[in-house]
Amino acid sequence: MSEENVKRHAREVAEWDWVLTPTGLRLHHAERIDKPHRFNDESCSPGLTTCGLKRALSIPGVLSRMSMPRCARCLQLLGIPPGVGSPKNDDSIRPWVEARLLEIT
Repeated sequence: MSEENVKRHAREVAEWDWVLTPTGLRLHHAERIDKPHRFNDESCSPGLTTCGLKRALSIPGVLSRMSMPRCARCLQLLGIPPGVGSPKNDDSIRPWVEARLLEIT
């Protein structure tokens, strides 16, 4: 897989699943992934969340993606409604993710 495809894949996974920081208390939107690779729920990369946390970011496992609260500050800054779980599990914000992916790719 080319470097460009790896970057695109990491960005797409992070947009749909959101990310966890090491504390793992809530899902965050990844503003930046510093070392993109084939992101999955067992890997991490340094990066920056939309709410300003510079941490190791990882893709949450399936149960976390379905049940964890989304970061209120990330949501506020992005202008999307509060909720629980990853965007791919919330029909109300799926159109927002689809539009964002078109914008950033």
